[in-house]
Amino acid sequence: PHNFWGNSEFCDGQYNDCDGLADDADPDIPDGDGDGVPACGDCDDGDPNNFPGNGEACDGVDNDCDSLVDDDDPDVPDDDGDGVPFCGDCDDGDGANYPGNTEVCDGQDNDCDGVPEASEADDDGDGWMVCEGDCDDGDADLNLDDADGDGFDTCGVLLGQADCDDTDELTYPDADELCDELDNDCDGTIDEGVVGNGVDCPAEDCSEILDLDPNAVDGDYILDAGTYWCDMTNDGGGWTMVYEAAYLYGTGYDTTYYNTEGFTWSEVLFLWNSGSVHAHCTYPESLTGCNNLGFQFAAENWGVALNWGSSLCGMQVTSYEASTTYLNTWDFIIARAESTDTIRLGTLEGIAQCTTGDNPGSAYTDILVRR
Repeated sequence: PHNFWGNSEFCDGQYNDCDGLADDADPDIPDGDGDGVPACGDCDDGDPNNFPGNGEACDGVDNDCDSLVDDDDPDVPDDDGDGVPFCGDCDDGDGANYPGNTEVCDGQDNDCDGVPEASEADDDGDGWMVCEGDCDDGDADLNLDDADGDGFDTCGVLLGQADCDDTDELTYPDADELCDELDNDCDGTIDEGVVGNGVDCPAEDCSEILDLDPNAVDGDYILDAGTYWCDMTNDGGGWTMVYEAAYLYGTGYDTTYYNTEGFTWSEVLFLWNSGSVHAHCTYPESLTGCNNLGFQFAAENWGVALNWGSSLCGMQVTSYEASTTYLNTWDFIIARAESTDTIRLGTLEGIAQCTTGDNPGSAYTDILVRR
């Protein structure tokens, strides 16, 4: 009943109008969207953009009637060969630009995120892009600018080392250190090698010089109080000599007060210089265990480096045994609270004016202090 002369042709594989032509072969089959493909062979006879043999477009529909849409359709082209079909590629004419790619310095949107490369690569806004050599695009102070004109940039690219202060032309790696309380040579230390080496840049004491320059050697240096010998060797160094060859009497004592300049100290070093004093034993050869050498700090009692007891010939003495360090049997260090105290020296028997007959000689010792 579906096939008879004068009937309309349907897409059913039969000769519905009895003209010997079936389905699309029959010109009587309509082409509703005018795309040249009759309804029987058209997957969408209501849209002229969708028909067999058409090119696949990026529009979310099956343009070539193969039941695959957009990038899922292998017919979608990848003109630049970057592995991303043009539907998902922001630039299918350049294989360097596709989603997920790494941004490089070529003026293009390599990762297809829609952000121009020039602004994306200057995240810290210092005017320098990563591709131009900005070593830290999160810190505007680190870049290739040579603001002070000394030739060094803060990234260390131009001359191989970074400028620690790009606002001062006298401050850059390996510059001459100046007495200006700045780190001119960018080594992390201020005024090393210059403090104490001239009247225009004196040091407070030898400890300050050594703190600034661990390679400082023994010698004369300029301090606030004048020119002084600095011992940079004994027990780590930093000793300021407040007197050279202080005199020790065998039968009395020198009433001189040393360190009248008022150097601040917490340690004093006694270095035997020359001579010999005898008091039952010989200084300096047998100071340890003999202790004929006494000392007085400011108004304290006379002191000894080892404890002889509470008195000597009736004289009250203070033991510094717990705070004494011997460098050898005659050179020793006394540690105590920081002060600017003066220092006196003498032989204990001579100070006490007892048994001085066996104490006829003289000796000399250098006195050095350290903070």
